Amino acid sequence: MKKVLLIQYSGDLDGSCTSGLLLLNGLRRAGFETHAAFGVPGPAMETYIQEGHRVYEVPHRKWLSHGTIRHSLHDVLHHFLLARKLGAHIDAIGPDLVYVNTVVSLGGILAARSRGVSCIWHLRELLSFVGGEMKVPRIFYPAVQRIISGFPDAVVAPSRVVANTLVGNARAPRVHIVPNAVADCFFAEQRSRHEARADLGLPQQGRMIGVPGMLRKVKGHAFCFEAVQSLLAADPQMRLVVTGKGTPDYEAQLHALARELHIEQQVLFLGVLQDMPAFYRACDVVCVPSRSEPFGRTVIEAMAVGTPVVASAVDGILETITPDENGLLVPYGDVGLLSSSLARVLGDDELATRLGERGRCVARERYHESAYQAALQSLVEEVLARRKTI
Repeated sequence: MKKVLLIQYSGDLDGSCTSGLLLLNGLRRAGFETHAAFGVPGPAMETYIQEGHRVYEVPHRKWLSHGTIRHSLHDVLHHFLLARKLGAHIDAIGPDLVYVNTVVSLGGILAARSRGVSCIWHLRELLSFVGGEMKVPRIFYPAVQRIISGFPDAVVAPSRVVANTLVGNARAPRVHIVPNAVADCFFAEQRSRHEARADLGLPQQGRMIGVPGMLRKVKGHAFCFEAVQSLLAADPQMRLVVTGKGTPDYEAQLHALARELHIEQQVLFLGVLQDMPAFYRACDVVCVPSRSEPFGRTVIEAMAVGTPVVASAVDGILETITPDENGLLVPYGDVGLLSSSLARVLGDDELATRLGERGRCVARERYHESAYQAALQSLVEEVLARRKTI
């Protein structure tokens, strides 16, 4: 039986963990023995265990998390030391392939290379100078691209913008563009809006604008709050419903902004939800106001449920939404246009239905979990076969 070791940084139930779980579930069904090592513990670890995967904790910090030369060099040293720890796990497990599920876990790639084990690097992030959250001094940028393109046997990116930024060429031979996926439960969602709201304890009356995702500055919550201020003022029953968690400081900033804009009574913070299909069904429209998105998983989740989407015209979102076909796009920071676009969807049932239905079709055609699993399983087997012939 072939073995795969997935290396995952965060144990939070975020998009990266969800994608990693879909990958391992598909490989396990195909007969692989599956293992996962997490850098930071979190609730996702228990979910992986429940799905039948063997889980380990190997603490480490992020690569590409500092913009200064000094701290960047310290990060590289940390990951060389991390490679020794992960190398011990590789020796104990004996995987045929190491799958590093984030750019920030450089040590996983170094460990695999030091042991002569096949490895795939799945990139999911963008650098700060193109609006993302990863940081690297400009002087080191060419070296980062050479490491990413040269060390693994294959590179996977969810969008062309990620590949072009981190590798330098989305068409390079070892680069594979595999869009993120939506789990089948989103397509299977059949509850009415009334039932979904009841299950989540949300008000039955009034229009509802949903903002899904983690609470981080890059997600553009302030942009959205300012845009919906006039809409909420005009309709006291309307609600802005926000999911996810963030740092205490950032959450406090969002609550303070809601009070400053006098919308605090109409903004509902739900925290981390287990039943995200119900959330999308409960909303009349989903807003994704991000400053930057390597892909935009929440966009395709909303589409899969059939809820219309209004999103920022940035990065990976530009590769998933065709304007006025399966969603509406707004330049990031254009408060007036975001407000009017949301009002347009909320005030035109025919438009909302058309965008929702077309979005659902696009999501099923391009982003179903089965297509994602098949593409990555094929790549894993290709990399293993290539190593076998060397």
